[in-house]
Amino acid sequence: MTNEEYINRAANEWIKLFINKSNLNYSELEKLKNCIKEIIRTTIKTIEMRINDTKYLMCSNDYKERFIAEYHQTKERAKELSVMIEKFKKNRLGIKPKCNISLLELQLNYMNKYLSILEARAIIENVDLLAYELPF
Repeated sequence: MTNEEYINRAANEWIKLFINKSNLNYSELEKLKNCIKEIIRTTIKTIEMRINDTKYLMCSNDYKERFIAEYHQTKERAKELSVMIEKFKKNRLGIKPKCNISLLELQLNYMNKYLSILEARAIIENVDLLAYELPF
């Protein structure tokens, strides 16, 4: 599924929620749908930019810089997964994941454990995880 297909699908799911709970006419719903799509696009771009901000570190010859990038990328992905799970639990996600929510929670659990391991290694290996000013 492309980003645009995902955006359309998610926006349609949100609109379904509004149809049953509002007196908006078709034109107002279309405007709302376009706003929702733009919010989703902006969110996707923000996540991509955050990950993209670490790519120069991932390509470094210095293992400490790669380590820092790996830590921040994993942390960002875990944060976004956590937000997704919370939205799902509040019935505000807009889409239904194909896999069971407990599998996503298990994934988040292991991501957080992995982050803890990276933090411990950073202390042992004297890697300053905040050495670079990243925008997130």
